[in-house]
Amino acid sequence: MPVNVENRTSVPVKMALWEVDLDYTGTPYVESYAKLDIPPVLPGEVIKFYTLIPPGRKQGIREKYPVTVITESDTILLQRFFTWDELNEMNWTIIIEPQ
Repeated sequence: MPVNVENRTSVPVKMALWEVDLDYTGTPYVESYAKLDIPPVLPGEVIKFYTLIPPGRKQGIREKYPVTVITESDTILLQRFFTWDELNEMNWTIIIEPQ
């Protein structure tokens, strides 16, 4: 499933997104900026990347999706879980706002 990331901050950011079971109680895992696979999203830029999130709600309803967004200095800008329904309601676009 394609996901768009819009960076409304004034600094480059990187993001991690993956899936966990609904009963997962840990926190979203934070990697260092340098180790994240998704290319940096520059200020004012919108990028699209492809995930393993299934396009149909029935398949994705049993998972939740941790998202972590960090700056080059490893400052966390966003760290939360989304459900398939939340991402779908957001039109599969995650907007990174300045703090």
